[in-house]
Amino acid sequence: MSDQGLPITPESEDQTTPAEVSGDMVNLSQVSVEKISAEQVRVSSSSVEQITSDEVEVRQSFMSQVSSETCSVDSSMLLSSQTGALTAANSAVGFARSENLAMNDCASGALYAQSAGINDSTIGLLVAQQVQTTSVRTGVLLASKVEGNVDTYLDTPRALLVGLTAGVAMGLVVFTLNLITGKKRR
Repeated sequence: MSDQGLPITPESEDQTTPAEVSGDMVNLSQVSVEKISAEQVRVSSSSVEQITSDEVEVRQSFMSQVSSETCSVDSSMLLSSQTGALTAANSAVGFARSENLAMNDCASGALYAQSAGINDSTIGLLVAQQVQTTSVRTGVLLASKVEGNVDTYLDTPRALLVGLTAGVAMGLVVFTLNLITGKKRR
């Protein structure tokens, strides 16, 4: 189904929701769609499984997978995204991979970015080259440069120490088991 900027709503004359929508510009409101392919996508109060677009704007919606150059998410839930630039506010993001990431008052599982500006958010795993923040809580932080207040359980130096300690411990366990069982290497 092709849509040239006309909104798709449940009040449409055919009363059906399309499984796949494509076109130059797609505007969706209060519908559920499996797949969208368009240059520009605007989604409001809807559910979409997959979006492929140059520009995506989402408000109060659920997105399963987004692939785009730019993506703006407000008061929504996004499971997985791969974008050039992702901006999220008051949202939940499962996994995001982005060149430039901006988050404000969000919760996220795992984020990978070249540059991240994060404010008042909670993140499980954050991997970035640069992080600028006023306040972020994270389980694991792996970053080259961090500016701002970060409350983290495991940062880059601690992660290296945990990895080194785990490697030595496993080596000692294997060595000890080999001594106890008397196995010889051939």
